[in-house]
Amino acid sequence: MTRRVTDGESSASPAATRADLLHPGAGLVVLLGIAVLNVYKPRGLTRYGWRKQREERDRPVRRASAGLPADLAPQLGADRRDD
Repeated sequence: MTRRVTDGESSASPAATRADLLHPGAGLVVLLGIAVLNVYKPRGLTRYGWRKQREERDRPVRRASAGLPADLAPQLGADRRDD
C-alpha cells in the first residue's frame, strides 16, 4: 500500500524534516569551525616557539668550513668577491 502525494502535500512530519536538517547543519558548523581554526593564528609565539628561538639563538655559530679537510676549507670563500 503506497501513499500518494497530492496537491503538494507531503507525508513527512515537521519533526522528521527538522531531524533531516539538523545533521547536515551540525556537519556544516563542524567544518566551519575547522576552517576557522586553520586560518586563525594567535598573536605572538607559543611556548614551543619561544623555546625553539632561544635554542637557535644560544646555539654556537659554525663556520662553513667546519669539518672539512684543511686543504678544502680555503676554497669555500675563493669564489666570493667583495666589490
